[in-house]
Amino acid sequence: MGFFKKPIRIVIIDSSEEGRRLLNEFLQSDPHIQVVGMAANFYNARDLIDELQPDVITLDVDIPRMNRITFLKRFLPIPKVIINSISLQGSAEMDREIFKRIKLAANQHTNKQGISESFEVKHISVPDKISDKLIAIGASTGGVDALCKILPAFPVHCPGIVIVQHMPIGFTSALAERLNELSKIAVKEAEDGDIIMPGRVYLAPGGLSHMKVARFGNQYKIKLIRGSPVNHSCPSIDVLFSSVALHVGSHASAAILTGMGSDGAKGLLEIRRAGGFTVAQDETTSVVFGMPHMANKLGGAKCVAALNTIPSLLFRGHIGSLVD
Repeated sequence: MGFFKKPIRIVIIDSSEEGRRLLNEFLQSDPHIQVVGMAANFYNARDLIDELQPDVITLDVDIPRMNRITFLKRFLPIPKVIINSISLQGSAEMDREIFKRIKLAANQHTNKQGISESFEVKHISVPDKISDKLIAIGASTGGVDALCKILPAFPVHCPGIVIVQHMPIGFTSALAERLNELSKIAVKEAEDGDIIMPGRVYLAPGGLSHMKVARFGNQYKIKLIRGSPVNHSCPSIDVLFSSVALHVGSHASAAILTGMGSDGAKGLLEIRRAGGFTVAQDETTSVVFGMPHMANKLGGAKCVAALNTIPSLLFRGHIGSLVD
């Protein structure tokens, strides 16, 4: 996981006083972690975070006051880890997973500054015809920041874009609104039955349903289907990508971005086998190289590329069309 020269400074946001106490004791049992502040809601946390500038913020899923959209806008650069204090049961496996996620988030915060300072997205030129095209993107740990960087690069006449970003229920709507403000194209949280239009982005809702793409005549539509987690995730990138391979095929371009685990690797391979263009984010620009590495190892990625080149690669559908 890496050596931390200084403790990881954390602010806990949890609506329950008992939850804050339990989480504080739990986190500080790791010598690499220091809890520097606690708050019961977003409103009270605002000034605390401004003053303390923590490395990571932990959030309970249900937090009153100050909506998530406002909070996400203000504190987007600081990594956030969702922890339900009620579920803390002292299992060794669960403990390791929570500490692992916090340290990955802290690494993201440490490494992000150098990447963002030199980040310049490759220019995209608009082709004459895009009616049958569709772009699919999957991301997990570090993906929020990656999406905030690449979506503004897409022009208003780009193909429709469908995205799975691993997030809990209630947080994807805030992310969609934030991305909509940053981008030239319209971004929304996907709804069942949405017709996928050019110049529109559809972000899978977190937590309850898988998102699929289906073809009806000359249109693509969104289908949201309740189901069990796939690759420990709901929504799952593999579920989305498999449907894209089936219904979009060679007209699809797809990318696996930064993230932990292997979700999306098999689905990306299906898209490539169906004739679509596929790309995985490279290790240098990934916060976590798990998902892109597995996709490339499995043979699903036609190429591995830096984050700033991915919009152009997806848009053009092949490496030779990259505009310098």
